[in-house]
Amino acid sequence: MYQDIQDGNAYKKITEKGSFFSIPGNVGFILCCDGVQLFKSSSQSFWPIHLAITSLPPGIRMNAENLILAGAWQGTGKPPMQNILKQVLDKIAQLEPQGVPIESPHFNGTKIVKGKLIMAVFDLPARAGATNFLQFNGNHSCLYCLDKGAHIMHRQVFLPSEQHVPRHSSTLEQHAKEAEDKHKPVMGCKGKSVLSSAIDLTEAVTVDYMHAVLEGISRKLLSFCLDSKNHSCRFYLGRDIEVMDKKIKSIEPPQEFRRSPKSYRSILSVNLIGQYRALNSGKHLNTVHGCYIIAYQF
Repeated sequence: MYQDIQDGNAYKKITEKGSFFSIPGNVGFILCCDGVQLFKSSSQSFWPIHLAITSLPPGIRMNAENLILAGAWQGTGKPPMQNILKQVLDKIAQLEPQGVPIESPHFNGTKIVKGKLIMAVFDLPARAGATNFLQFNGNHSCLYCLDKGAHIMHRQVFLPSEQHVPRHSSTLEQHAKEAEDKHKPVMGCKGKSVLSSAIDLTEAVTVDYMHAVLEGISRKLLSFCLDSKNHSCRFYLGRDIEVMDKKIKSIEPPQEFRRSPKSYRSILSVNLIGQYRALNSGKHLNTVHGCYIIAYQF
């Protein structure tokens, strides 16, 4: 069962005996970058770049006190991601051979700790800048396949198909070189990314779980099920909202969830990330599934 990065085959491979990460004290980093508008009436935005340590338990890995602020940018418009990331990546590259001295009672003194970048995660706009790709609404903008995509209802979508051609690092490198020679994008790639010198973009730049799954698919599916506009559809659950709320409030969430379950309509109105994350757990899915069984019995 995959619950964390440490459960993946790629992570297990790089931590095999004799590898860099098999040495006690050596750590892996997850690079995260996202922007926030400083003021509603201003075009100024702030973009911090954080590093999370993969060897920490998932429950505390993303706590503020455990994150490393590796860089930051403030200004108007889009940040020059390639220039910003280069400075951060240069510093991370020094940690692999040299490391830094860390004092800790766990080490009984001072220990040289070395680190290396393992993966990166961005929302779609930031990912385009970091990987030197077209924005998500462009043709061939998918980082993971070579599909052109289709423009449907003012959105760029990649429809399910058995003809998907995966994008690999070798083809991406070729397209980057061709794009730089032609001075125009090739298969969505605008040129070489500084990030490609540290990680494999097609495997180590992951899908943004928070925006794509929690705020995206989870919220959309829940709104479809509860929107009164869909009252004539078989999947509509608005009539069973009281039963669903009673069940969700009776659930004792696992320790990793800090918020207690709320009503389904309140989750939609407030848009709490933690609540959408809880919705993807097995118990909450069983609540919705159970209500569907009740609805389809009549």
